[in-house]
Amino acid sequence: MPDLKQTLRRAITFVGLTALGVGSYLWLTRTAASPKPRSSREQGQPVRVIEVSEAAAVPRVIGYGEVAAQRSWQGLAEVAGTIIEMGPNVQVGRIVREGDILFEVDPEELELEKRRTVASAKGVRAQISELKAREASAKASLAVDAEVLALANKELERTESLYRQGTASLSEVEAAEASVLSAKKSVVSLQNTLAELPASRRILEAQLEEVDVGVTGAELVLARTRIVAPFTMRISELNVTTGQSVSSGQVLIVGEGLDVLEVTARLPLGGIDPLLPARPERSRPGPAPGSDAAASDPPPSTEAPDEPNTPASTKTPSEPDAGPPADPAAGSEQPRPGRWFDRVAEVVTPTVRLRMAGVDATWPARFSRFAGVDPLTRTTGVVVEVDRSQRREGSRDIQLSAGMHVSVEFVGAAKPGCLALPIDAVHDGVVYVVADEDRLERRDVEIAWSQEEFVCVESGLAVGERVVVSEVVPAVNGMRLAPTVDAFETARLAGLLGTDEGAQ
Repeated sequence: MPDLKQTLRRAITFVGLTALGVGSYLWLTRTAASPKPRSSREQGQPVRVIEVSEAAAVPRVIGYGEVAAQRSWQGLAEVAGTIIEMGPNVQVGRIVREGDILFEVDPEELELEKRRTVASAKGVRAQISELKAREASAKASLAVDAEVLALANKELERTESLYRQGTASLSEVEAAEASVLSAKKSVVSLQNTLAELPASRRILEAQLEEVDVGVTGAELVLARTRIVAPFTMRISELNVTTGQSVSSGQVLIVGEGLDVLEVTARLPLGGIDPLLPARPERSRPGPAPGSDAAASDPPPSTEAPDEPNTPASTKTPSEPDAGPPADPAAGSEQPRPGRWFDRVAEVVTPTVRLRMAGVDATWPARFSRFAGVDPLTRTTGVVVEVDRSQRREGSRDIQLSAGMHVSVEFVGAAKPGCLALPIDAVHDGVVYVVADEDRLERRDVEIAWSQEEFVCVESGLAVGERVVVSEVVPAVNGMRLAPTVDAFETARLAGLLGTDEGAQ
């Protein structure tokens, strides 16, 4: 009986616990809040965009270089000796004028050498005079001996006639013949002397010419004992002083011209290209119509020459082949160098700038020439000039001088039709465009030309399209975007283009 009661209590307890659990579940399911309905619209990633507009962009590029004088000069000692005199303004930093005597080397030994050479010339002239006197004497003696020979011949004829008549002996005839032979010998001797004297005179004249050259050379060497300033310049280096011995070829002084300063600005390869005017097309004469060459050869190329500063070409724009084509009527290509080069100076405006502690000065400059490509730095050099009249900056009395490290900004003519984008918006030739329904589209574009902070797109975009200028990671075609126009970036881009407004 106790087992039955215990079993009954367990059954009642189980049923009660089960009922309690079911009731708790029903209560919880009724009182729990129902889940919120899920939105059916996809959320877009917030991005900043700009609208593509067409504007006139001003290309510019900045290079850096050191100011140097256009003309510099090293004064070398052309003769060895001792410095006996220096000009009063021969000091580092001082200005010397054209024609001023800078140094004088002791000329005593050179003057002695000149005197010896002059004395030698006098001796040769005396020998020539003596030879001329001998020639005149020989001519006079020849005339007398010729008369003696004529008389001896007459005497010989008379003696032979008397011998044939029997009134003269054979010994008298032989004596007359001996007189004739003696006279002939004297005449021949004088003729030989007169024939030899001109050759001797020519030898002496050549010696005299050589000695005279030595005299002239001695005078030139004496003139080189004085070192004169070839142009007005500022002395930048001085290596000698009075009383110091110098050797031939030793650098005594270094000076720099004051009229024009130059800066060779180093630019990245291709950096100057957007500023340059378009090159003229080059043509070449074709074969005559109807010939075999005309039927087989391809038409002549009309492509312009390679740009000067691209890695594929090491030619500089100043090379002769940069000129325009020749007149077709001339029959052959005759490029005219200088025409395109002159246009570069017209459209490129350089400005030299000096920035340092408390100083921000600019000077107008002018394009001079291209300095070629440096194979080590892979940069191209562009030389600009600053005239002396433009070397003082405004009222601050800041003077541009050689040795300063400056920057040079090159500004070209405005180029219309630029579809400009910030350079950060282009990802290896791809831009992110906000397409229909605010979907992202990866678009391939071609760049016409680029600058440090923006590019001009040639193809792949249209005016009015929206381009993403903020970072999108990952950038997947078709992803939803939430675009917002970036007014700050639009205004900044307009400022970079060199225009007041972002579109025209």
